[in-house]
Amino acid sequence: MDLPDVYFAIVPSGLRLNQIYIHGLSATCGAPVYFPPARKGRMASTYSLRSFGRSKERALRKKVEKHMHGHPHTVFLSAYSEKWVALEEREKLGDQFQVVQLKVILGSKGLDFRNVASLAGKLKVDIRTRPHAEHEWIFRHKIPSNAIEKVRQLK
Repeated sequence: MDLPDVYFAIVPSGLRLNQIYIHGLSATCGAPVYFPPARKGRMASTYSLRSFGRSKERALRKKVEKHMHGHPHTVFLSAYSEKWVALEEREKLGDQFQVVQLKVILGSKGLDFRNVASLAGKLKVDIRTRPHAEHEWIFRHKIPSNAIEKVRQLK
């Protein structure tokens, strides 16, 4: 199964998702992962770096990498197209974390996302929030097809 490029965003550690079972999760440094579903009745949002230029993107990448190294148990998920991907097992290679195992979870169209501006605030990066749009996801990364462990349908 060859996967397309994946757009990533970071989620805080300790997150509980009832639809996805997670043990230990990982992502490549500089390509953190996915926004979980928004609470019912709340407007879903995301943030985009495209309108802020490459210098802001580089600044956020560096801060995210620093956050990852300082918080090795941060939970990460990813989403691409209509699929949700839970990443399992963290392996450190030099200064990077490599994806070594995945559980691919198929979702439905129109993924709903929670506002993650608070994390950008903690990382001291000034980013506005805006309604969710696929082209506004950040940090592209290709998942190696040999990293996929198992595929299951969301209920």
